[in-house]
Amino acid sequence: MIRTLPAFSILVIFCSSALADLSSGRPDAAASVRRQINAKKAAAAPTIDGELADGVWKTAPKAEGFLDRQNGNLVQDQTSAYLVYDDKYLYVAFVCIDAEPDKVTARETVRDQKYQNRGGGGFQRETEDNVEISLDPFRTANRNDITRFSVNAIGTRSAAIAGGRGGKAEWKGEWDAAAKRLPNGWSAEMRIPWASFNYPDRKGPGTMGVNFQRHQDRTKTLSIWSNVGPQEFLE
Repeated sequence: MIRTLPAFSILVIFCSSALADLSSGRPDAAASVRRQINAKKAAAAPTIDGELADGVWKTAPKAEGFLDRQNGNLVQDQTSAYLVYDDKYLYVAFVCIDAEPDKVTARETVRDQKYQNRGGGGFQRETEDNVEISLDPFRTANRNDITRFSVNAIGTRSAAIAGGRGGKAEWKGEWDAAAKRLPNGWSAEMRIPWASFNYPDRKGPGTMGVNFQRHQDRTKTLSIWSNVGPQEFLE
């Protein structure tokens, strides 16, 4: 059942505390897997052009301190993710720093191809620069209940919707995304309708699982905000 979101402030978390020391390169393990972000209601909807010029992003809650999923260390080229919402949409933005911005790679122009390109164990093989938000609305930590939205560095969208609807484009709703090259990397924005996926129906503040990740093709690095490890242990 698809439900509409009441007009209230929601708390979105994946697992609860900030990194103890972002300068050390080796964050505290417990702090890096239990991180939280408070979603903020947007006073005005941002324009989805990949540019992050709208004022809403200046005060938006930010997820930062991305970690190498293989070893748990902070990556050299960092990412910041931002999260706001209104009654109809969830808005997500990313700023991806790259020391060699001319080597940012994105070729795919066909929608939803990312989640069709899966290797052993069901994991997708990353082949270009892209960012992703994953949502666990019922906090089951079950891979089949995770909904994912991704965009590459030229703005091509891919989505995998939980509940058996992922293969049907009409079930993914009119979600939108855009990307823009920057002198020091690239940025992206997403506008995701709440009607695109299921979530608990409640009248007060709610909590759902969320994570952000980025693949940097030049270094073949998959970095993640809340560290689930190389085997993606969602719990």
